[in-house]
Amino acid sequence: MCAYDGTNKRSAAVVELSAHPRIAVCPEVEVGMGVRAGTHSTLVAAADGVRSAGAAVRLQGVHSGEDWTERMQDRARDRVSALPRSVSTDSC
Repeated sequence: MCAYDGTNKRSAAVVELSAHPRIAVCPEVEVGMGVRAGTHSTLVAAADGVRSAGAAVRLQGVHSGEDWTERMQDRARDRVSALPRSVSTDSC
């Protein structure tokens, strides 16, 4: 439960779930963005973007302008399909 900057992001709700199996995931690293990706990427409004909180967005590099949207979507899809059947994804 640590952020990219090493600070603690402890959540009572997450701690309550600690009795259940957990799978560590860092999607930014898994798609090749790197460890400090949070400081280098942002969500931008885009008509062809993915739906997020009622808006259409794309994941774009702040400095590079590189579009990470499809890579992130593909990785998320692959990650979820690889989950053991005993892990519920209903709340995702």
